[in-house]
Amino acid sequence: MSVLCFVGLTLLFAAAAYLRAKYMDDGFNTFVLIAFALAAGLVIACVDTLATFSVCVVFACVCACGATDVSSGYVYDVVTYPSFGILLLASLYIGTLDSTVMWAGASFAAVMLLAAVTRRRGLGLGDVKLFTVVGAGLGQSFPEILGCSFVIGALVVGAGLVRRQIRFGQTVPFAPFIAVATIVCVAYERLFV
Repeated sequence: MSVLCFVGLTLLFAAAAYLRAKYMDDGFNTFVLIAFALAAGLVIACVDTLATFSVCVVFACVCACGATDVSSGYVYDVVTYPSFGILLLASLYIGTLDSTVMWAGASFAAVMLLAAVTRRRGLGLGDVKLFTVVGAGLGQSFPEILGCSFVIGALVVGAGLVRRQIRFGQTVPFAPFIAVATIVCVAYERLFV
């Protein structure tokens, strides 16, 4: 059942991001927020625990943002903001709001510092917001996911440079590496820890 909810949320986020890119108007944002609220209610009804729900929301968000970053070069707020709001509401419901806010703040501060140090040449603000969603939803897994995303990114870009598929100075979307790192780290924790 959790897989079905994950697939449904991923499709919803991807469709919303695609439509956002195509029709950028304020009326559409209201429609998307209502759709996300309805989807969250549906997912809560389908998922057995809210911890699984948080993982599904984060997975759907990182997958949708990874896809939009590859296709358009952007991580859309129309995906990250509602995801963050849904995670905050879920944590309020189960009584872990303080922990969620702490991890969201810590993840935002850490990644924003990295973006500032690199003068936003390696990370954009969309990546910062996406990492904030990951921190809010997965909490203690955030440091591993952050490190893993940079390792995966370095390996892929290094291989691309060696094979001359990527040139120095070329822009490479980072959200797909965040998505892969999130899935790998959560799968590792669930299977081996």
